[in-house]
Amino acid sequence: MPSSVRHGKQEIKQFVQAQTDIRTIVDVGVGSGTYRYLLGKNYYWIGIEIFQPYILKFGLQDVYQQIIVGDISEVELPQADCIIFGDVLEHLPKSKALEVLRSALVKYKHVVVSIPIGHYPGQIHYGNENEAHISEWEIKDIQQLTAWKEEYFIKQIGIFCK
Repeated sequence: MPSSVRHGKQEIKQFVQAQTDIRTIVDVGVGSGTYRYLLGKNYYWIGIEIFQPYILKFGLQDVYQQIIVGDISEVELPQADCIIFGDVLEHLPKSKALEVLRSALVKYKHVVVSIPIGHYPGQIHYGNENEAHISEWEIKDIQQLTAWKEEYFIKQIGIFCK
């Protein structure tokens, strides 16, 4: 759905706000703007959204300083201090998602991942076929990629922060 589950949001907020060097944030899979609203206006926000109708439907052009329309596995990742993958990687084939995540771990000082662990069906909303969950994840899939500063597992949602 164009908004993500509420589990782990306060942990993400605390992590991001504790990092004094974050000025610019890339929000991948913007949807309705969940993370922009959660974290506030004190950052320069770049949104990446695959489903263009969400931009108008949710007024995202008025909420983000920059919006890139495209598939995260095909667009060039913009420069920023932090990137947030908020309930988005499960919408990609696992091999593509891992490739994107590995690239982000090299490019960004701070990476935040919120992802369902195990079987967690996704439903199509507003005709957006990209809402379907096509990969399933285990905690170790994410843990083994880097030394995360913080990790949480809350009601089937894994939260990883670097």
